[in-house]
Amino acid sequence: MSRTKPLIAIGVIISFIALAFSPVSSQIAIRESTKELVEQVKEVPVFFEDLALAMSKATSYSELIDIIDSFMDKWGRHPFLELLLEFIKGIMNVGNKLNIIRPLRKDAFVMSWGFAKKINPFKDNEFQLYRPITAWFYSGKSNLILNSRTVIITFFPFTVKMLTGRQFGLMRNFAGVYLHRETTLTDKSFTLFMGKTAAVRGFDLSILNVIGQ
Repeated sequence: MSRTKPLIAIGVIISFIALAFSPVSSQIAIRESTKELVEQVKEVPVFFEDLALAMSKATSYSELIDIIDSFMDKWGRHPFLELLLEFIKGIMNVGNKLNIIRPLRKDAFVMSWGFAKKINPFKDNEFQLYRPITAWFYSGKSNLILNSRTVIITFFPFTVKMLTGRQFGLMRNFAGVYLHRETTLTDKSFTLFMGKTAAVRGFDLSILNVIGQ
């Protein structure tokens, strides 16, 4: 597989991801797509949950790559998920090599998705490949079982941090895929992004779930 193929296909991949998290879009997909494709799209939330949990347990960069390779073996029957894994692996490879050359850099790989109550009713859907400054806030679970998660991986020293549920974060010079979807059916919006960032900080606000805020 060429190095450019994941980048060419990433827009299509994110469209499939959006279908998986949006009940309305899934219904449209059922009408417009083949039954096989719909069945694959339904597995995307499971894929992301399993991948995030597996990546959070990595203790070294080589172990992280082994985890991604094992997922490629497991999910290789789904071409768009295989391309997504190639994209993730490629982004992390770039970040790792840059930090070897310049070990004082704070570059990190971030994979995040989550749900939040809509504050601005006039906000549009967004799809971007670069964002100079990004803030995110997730209020926790959607109306489904899927919970909000963020995985932050730094390379030197190698660390993995995972935030689950209610959280807040900031990042600078993000390059990758950023998707934000508004929906008129519920009071929650959905955000998903994955890529490389020059600096990132994430804060666990799950204590607010306990006190009912």
